[in-house]
Amino acid sequence: MTSPKRIILATDTYYPQVNGVSKSLQETREVLEGLGHEVALIGPDKTMPNPIYPQIPMPIPSPKKVVTLFEEFKPDHIHIATEGPIGILTRSHCVDRNLKFTTSFHTLWPEYLSKLMLVPSSLTWNSLWWFHSAAELTMTRSKSMMEILRQKGFQKVAEWTGSYDPNCFYQRERKDNTSKRPIYLYIGRVSVEKNLEAFLNLDLGDGTKRIVGDGPYLQTLKAKYPEVEFLGEKSGEELAQAYCEGDVFVFPSLTDTFGRVVVEALASGVPVAAFPVTGPKDILASPQLGAMHDDLRVAIEEALRHGDRYECARYATKFSKEKVAEQFLKNLVPVKEAGKDTTAREQHPTN
Repeated sequence: MTSPKRIILATDTYYPQVNGVSKSLQETREVLEGLGHEVALIGPDKTMPNPIYPQIPMPIPSPKKVVTLFEEFKPDHIHIATEGPIGILTRSHCVDRNLKFTTSFHTLWPEYLSKLMLVPSSLTWNSLWWFHSAAELTMTRSKSMMEILRQKGFQKVAEWTGSYDPNCFYQRERKDNTSKRPIYLYIGRVSVEKNLEAFLNLDLGDGTKRIVGDGPYLQTLKAKYPEVEFLGEKSGEELAQAYCEGDVFVFPSLTDTFGRVVVEALASGVPVAAFPVTGPKDILASPQLGAMHDDLRVAIEEALRHGDRYECARYATKFSKEKVAEQFLKNLVPVKEAGKDTTAREQHPTN
């Protein structure tokens, strides 16, 4: 084991907010602290309503808190996890004082903002490149995302894959004996960018389409698809059991960098059907785990035909929170490293 480290983690989203990024950061922090490392959080203590996405409040950063924390904590490593107000403030503090830090790229904001607000993706990519170019290293969720970032001008990237909690998500006995099977399951945020209508519009014949989760698009979909089961947001044991009830997990998103819910489904013994895009194509390594196809119906049929519940659960263990936290720790860089020139990374991105 490495000697105990003092790590500052800056993020615009954290528990009790419910999303893949906040869950992964919380798990990584818990594992690191369990190993004896100290992790100081610069998080969203104060927030304001978010007009774009009400479910995720907009953080209000405190410059005074950041300065005080750095002076008192004296970190060995600094990681900036998100590109929002807290991330920008912490980045500015580090750049002004020549402190070396890492960042992570969790969200394909160019695609999201293009869909939600019609913001040109090239503008968002330029902003993201500016943010991450000052870092010593940018971590991202998959090898596919690493390649995308390199094509956009990000020169120092490393994999920090998504995680899940094996103490919560594992194969359980099914309790649903009343719903018509197969159960076509989606769990996650219910929003436009998740491309859920590509799933809900499919005529799959017999069976039950089931959506578990909340989000700004929930009421719209409820009204449009009355035949679909919408079970709302679940957590803890209820969420874990909800995964296990599925016969196939349908993941129609085209813009996720990883897809934490995909791994949680596999860990629960449920094969996955998805489009062949970043995230699923980095996870679904064999037909026993599920299927990918440009025709989502074909992917669903193949996943049902070839999926192996036991192999799904076995394979998912490679994404356990303990293994992923170890990967994160290895990617960190010392706050001060003499003689290293960081200006070589300052090149214009490719759009």
